[in-house]
Amino acid sequence: MNRLRGTLTCAAIKAPGFGDRRKAMLEDIIACAFTGMASSRIRKVTGFRAVTIHSLLGFKGDGSFEHHEKNPLPYRVVLLDEASMVNVGLMYRLARALREDCLFVMVGDPAQLPPIGAGNVFGDAMEKALIPSITLKRIYRQSEDSVLTIFANEIREGRIPQGIDQEGWKDFSYEHLEPFNTYAARAKGATEAELRNLREKNNDAIFKRILTLARQYKEGLTHPVWEFQVLTPMRVGQLGTEALNQALQHVLNPPAPDSTHIKVRGIELRKGDKVVHLQNRDMPVVSWEDWQKARGEFDSPDQQRIFNGNVGIVVGIRPELEEFYVVYPERMVVAYDMDHLGDIVELAYALTVHKAQGSQYRIVTIPLTNSHYIMLNNKWFYTAVTRAEEKVYIIGQAYALRRACTNKQSIKRKTWLSMV
Repeated sequence: MNRLRGTLTCAAIKAPGFGDRRKAMLEDIIACAFTGMASSRIRKVTGFRAVTIHSLLGFKGDGSFEHHEKNPLPYRVVLLDEASMVNVGLMYRLARALREDCLFVMVGDPAQLPPIGAGNVFGDAMEKALIPSITLKRIYRQSEDSVLTIFANEIREGRIPQGIDQEGWKDFSYEHLEPFNTYAARAKGATEAELRNLREKNNDAIFKRILTLARQYKEGLTHPVWEFQVLTPMRVGQLGTEALNQALQHVLNPPAPDSTHIKVRGIELRKGDKVVHLQNRDMPVVSWEDWQKARGEFDSPDQQRIFNGNVGIVVGIRPELEEFYVVYPERMVVAYDMDHLGDIVELAYALTVHKAQGSQYRIVTIPLTNSHYIMLNNKWFYTAVTRAEEKVYIIGQAYALRRACTNKQSIKRKTWLSMV
């Protein structure tokens, strides 16, 4: 199933039946997704049981799975959401574990960025019509001043949305912020050093505006650390994740008197910080319930695979043990050594869009600068914009916006399926 932003996916998923009939059928149905946040969203919207793909397959921590062709999953229907995120290796493992009479339903959006890892199974299958598919095209607009869904799908098609610079939209804001016109300066004979200085001033203006928004939402959101998210194309530079994370941490989670913190490789970590896991790795974990019962003691941990892109909150720091602890949406607490900071875990107030795939946040802010020229295309921008649940803020330069909307020349992966 190929779905656009704003179409009623949940209605299609919830269709099997009602009352006792539905209850009986649910025993034969399981939903799954690549990330814990995506599977949690399925449970919330549909009422179905939903887990991560690795949990469904019974990942053993040594590269093997409990379920495979000789021990298939017991379900008659397996629904995979956010299918565009699943790389060829994991899709192969899932396909092998389906029983012969299983109905396998994939739901996703091939217009989003391809998965981290090899392949582009869902996108290739849709493009080449390798499997029967339905495209949900009718877009449901919540109100007259709600345009996020409409604009997102214009961007999906490679067009600049009409009215994008209009003020007063409930869920979308574009703020043209470009104090200095570098093209005019170049035409007047500005040196390269002078142009660089003007570019830096433009980026600094965008940077400061993002921090102003963060301060405003710190007072207006229930959980600002979790609910306010900046998405940017690059890690380095004035508007990269590294610079933005340090500044946003200071705004959204400032140091409290007598609070415990650590500093490793120039990164300061505080209790309550939002962090992202950077590698697929087996880690010591305990359940959130056991963590609370033990009052922050990390006793009898199991080993569980934590995946690249998982976002969580720091719930404890133990300098004497050189450890810190992070809770993830799957209600598990993971123990990290201090040396892991900056290596396999880092601050996540600002993320690259690849890291944010499969997640959604109440408020999303996206800087657009000509400095990120090479990274700007409509697939990246569409994926970024659709991470917002309540409102998205686009802040930056006019040319960068135009390129992000209309550049459809993203890098196409060479895969076997694409050559079928």
